[in-house]
Amino acid sequence: MATCPSSSFIRALRRRGVRTVLIVPAMPTDPDDHETEAERRTANIILLVGAAVIIGGGIWLVNAMVDSRKSEECLESGRRNCAPIARPDRN
Repeated sequence: MATCPSSSFIRALRRRGVRTVLIVPAMPTDPDDHETEAERRTANIILLVGAAVIIGGGIWLVNAMVDSRKSEECLESGRRNCAPIARPDRN
């Protein structure tokens, strides 16, 4: 086995029963490829908005499914007045 800084880690894994260890060399860093603070902030805001849209859509979908299930159960029981009727407010 070749000696490298992580050879003790590999030996410890082999003692625990791990048969295959994937060693990935570090990617060479390009000095011109640094993200700025503004780029990271913009990416985080976009991801946060996307996550909020997905969560909001999921909540809406679950509520729509619950309402559909309730009206379907009402119709299956033989009732005809399952849809709520909005009454106009009298002032």
